[in-house]
Amino acid sequence: MTRKKIPAGVLFAAAMSLLAVGEMSPPMGWSSWNTFRLTVDEGIIKSSAVTMAQTGLKAAGYEFILIDDGWTHCDALQPPPHDTACAKPGPRDPNGNLQVNRTKFPSGFKSLTDYVHSLGLKIGIYTSVSAVTCGGFTGSLNHEEIDAKWFASMGFDLVKHDTCGSDCSIHTGCMQNATQQMGSTLRAEGAVLGREIIYYLDHGNPINPQLMYNPHNRYVEDTECLVKLATKPEELVWLWTKAPWGPHVFKSWFDRHDSWMSMLSNVHNQIRVAEWHSCGHFHTPDMPTCGQGNLSISECRAEFALYTILGAPLILGCDIRNQPPAVMDIFTNREMLE
Repeated sequence: MTRKKIPAGVLFAAAMSLLAVGEMSPPMGWSSWNTFRLTVDEGIIKSSAVTMAQTGLKAAGYEFILIDDGWTHCDALQPPPHDTACAKPGPRDPNGNLQVNRTKFPSGFKSLTDYVHSLGLKIGIYTSVSAVTCGGFTGSLNHEEIDAKWFASMGFDLVKHDTCGSDCSIHTGCMQNATQQMGSTLRAEGAVLGREIIYYLDHGNPINPQLMYNPHNRYVEDTECLVKLATKPEELVWLWTKAPWGPHVFKSWFDRHDSWMSMLSNVHNQIRVAEWHSCGHFHTPDMPTCGQGNLSISECRAEFALYTILGAPLILGCDIRNQPPAVMDIFTNREMLE
């Protein structure tokens, strides 16, 4: 009897579809970063939350509203044209906690998280492994435990831990220690509060063509890449984060751009490390960019199909408040989501 060979792509799609079945499904929601960058404020968060609750997104399974970089107090901004970035990060308060920018978030965070929760949604916050964030604002280096406890006390349901900066190296154990401290504390605080706090590690920022593994640092000139690019197998992020404290969501490749080729690059990397993607330890190809303007409707459909087949988190990056029905239909396609 001749045994028919099933195409590898079919097997992969079937296996990855099963990963979404279990005690935890890939997180679904929206992030401020792709559209608003460092200009995020309370009005944007509240109006986006209302949109999610009232337009069918919530009913389709989207539940997280994520405040990305730019929310902490800043003593001085960069000069134009980079005047949304911080030049002089603000100090912590007398208790060592991060300080909210009260111009951007006049109600403070507890009021804001309560508001989002009142809509039946969850809310996330951003910080960085380094002393400063990607935008130059105050980060969490050496303050992981106090920051994790503060995020939990403010009512946040998800924490995104970015890895911008060159002051915390993967080769010295700094990166591993900082993320373990953050992840362990968030899990402990969640257990005390009786709710899970999702830990999202964004380890995919160094811009280098051999991002994943480069034993001899060939052709690497960027200082930030040198401290984050794996030179030993055990420094690969999907290996050292596979632990009880490890992130629920992790990223290992380039930041997504609003283009077809960027999407394909990140999806291909998703396939390359599929072995390390599992329920509760989801590998993300970064935020889908459908609705931001550069992908056609056909490309949006393909992007959404690939993300769902791969069992990837769906954290939308467009302005969900201003999307045409054709795009919203893609986001809420029940056949794909279920």
